[in-house]
Amino acid sequence: MKIHGTAKGGAESKKDFGVAFSSAGGGCFFTSDFTEDNWSDLGNQDSNGGDDYTATSITSEKLRITSNSGSGENGGAVAIRQMSEALGSSWNIRFNYTTGGSMTKNGNNYLYIGVTSDSSYTSSQGAQNQSGDACFFQWHMDDDVLRNRTWDGGSATSTSNGQDYTWANSTTSYWELTYDDSTFSSKQFTNSDYDTQTGTTTTVSDAGLTGMDYLLVGTEYGQGTGVWTIDVNEIKVSNNTTDPC
Repeated sequence: MKIHGTAKGGAESKKDFGVAFSSAGGGCFFTSDFTEDNWSDLGNQDSNGGDDYTATSITSEKLRITSNSGSGENGGAVAIRQMSEALGSSWNIRFNYTTGGSMTKNGNNYLYIGVTSDSSYTSSQGAQNQSGDACFFQWHMDDDVLRNRTWDGGSATSTSNGQDYTWANSTTSYWELTYDDSTFSSKQFTNSDYDTQTGTTTTVSDAGLTGMDYLLVGTEYGQGTGVWTIDVNEIKVSNNTTDPC
């Protein structure tokens, strides 16, 4: 059983984080820094004697999520990254990831990417367990659908049906998340230029979300999280604006 936690404390200097942060006037608040020193909770949340059914890791300077959980096997893993301060009332996150060469559905195949005010997760918690404010891109691979999900003080709101989105082997996907103090939105784009949207915009209304100072990438905790691998290649965050870096 591997349990990690990052306790909230005083503000850390920009130098301590090893990347450029800027909290004033928008701009590029955060860029990818996929090293083991910067991301917490790497590994898994499994409570079955340490069986690594699901795990997060830094692999080849990418953030990898690996799931090998079948029926009756509890899996769950998150990786979290504390930013220098909480996001403001508006922000933009762009990220891309590459799928592995295959995927086996087992009922609870979920990928979460987003921001949260929660700083740690126990051995029986995954990305679906939030006690504060949070905004997540939530891909349910079993149902071939994307849903946005938010939490306000631990109370969840989710889009019932978002963009239709089906797993494709060895494919890189480009996404943009925005929040404007009332609506959380996600859009998919065709390439790294982010100039052509594909699919529909998925939105959920949830005003006044605050205190989100952690990036989170991971899965739900539960049985049957499926068999698949995804590498997150890049994450960029703009703060106090819905415009991208």
